[in-house]
Amino acid sequence: MCSTAEGGCGDTVRRRVKKERRNDRCFKCEIASPVVVIRQGDPFCGPCLEHYLVHKFRQGLGKTKILYPGEPVLLDITGSPSSLTLLRLMASGYDKASHKRITATPIIVIVDESRVCEVGESVVTEVLRVVEETPHMPRRVVIVPLEAVFLGEALEAEMRTLLNSTGGNDDNSVVDLSELSSPELVSQTREVLLKPGGDEVRGSMKRRLLTALARNLECSKVMLSSTSSEFAAKLLESVATGRGSGISFQCNYLDTRSSEVTFINCMREFTLKECVYYLRCQGVPLLTLPQPQQHPPSTIAQLAESFITSLQSEFPSTVSTVLRTAAKLESVQTGANCKACVLPCPVGAVYCHGCEIVLGDADDLPFL
Repeated sequence: MCSTAEGGCGDTVRRRVKKERRNDRCFKCEIASPVVVIRQGDPFCGPCLEHYLVHKFRQGLGKTKILYPGEPVLLDITGSPSSLTLLRLMASGYDKASHKRITATPIIVIVDESRVCEVGESVVTEVLRVVEETPHMPRRVVIVPLEAVFLGEALEAEMRTLLNSTGGNDDNSVVDLSELSSPELVSQTREVLLKPGGDEVRGSMKRRLLTALARNLECSKVMLSSTSSEFAAKLLESVATGRGSGISFQCNYLDTRSSEVTFINCMREFTLKECVYYLRCQGVPLLTLPQPQQHPPSTIAQLAESFITSLQSEFPSTVSTVLRTAAKLESVQTGANCKACVLPCPVGAVYCHGCEIVLGDADDLPFL
């Protein structure tokens, strides 16, 4: 050990002093004035925030190496802040000035819920306007009504016929598959969504609709826009409804429950706050989305979301802790999958315990 007496090195040792951060300057560039504080003590200016989020988005795609050159991939754009952020982040990868360009071929999918929610087609129009105003983004768009999933086994055949007749396989085209809808299907869908467990049915409907569309467009990848807080609430809901064995499938970056289509949770590491301020910096207005009436008002999903939101406001590391813990868990492969949520279920059973609780009489749903 060095001596602190004369001749030792005690006089030359320098203690590292922690540099104090200034809240009136961006913590990245230390020059510009900040516009948002993403984490405690980390204020960002607009350009640094954009660079940080683009890097985080591209890092996830780079680690998995999931997208191949020229491969078609579906983008589920709902009009939510996270989906519009996904649209902008993908568009940045098609900029010729981008360091590493994204070479996959995007197909934007808009699931139209306007008839079910009785709000007209204003949301679809607004989403199309945002897509048109997004620079560098290829504009191949397919609009499909949510209620079309109730066509059951005839869905894929009718969808294929419409895509071939309307030029749905052409680049830079907008194809509206509203002919798949009918007043009977709208009424049936609305009736199902108003029952207890409507949120769960809605998620299953959308997943099957995107899977059917991906098959028809010969896509094996679908990019989703759920944020970290949505994943954390979904995980708590899964535990509460008896789906704990399938947590690792739900929280992973790649959702491989389906053998034909891989769902990419590319916004998994993003918070809603990051998405909202990114859109503000980009000058993209937020859209008001339609929500079907729910009965009863306090479902397990809503309670889990409220619980996570309240905890996150007091303890900022709540969401990340939930996701990191869930990522370390391993699912038990039973050899059988639930018919509704495609999660592992007991051998010989058609539905998992959670779907039996939430969906009730699932045999009335023709798309299952």
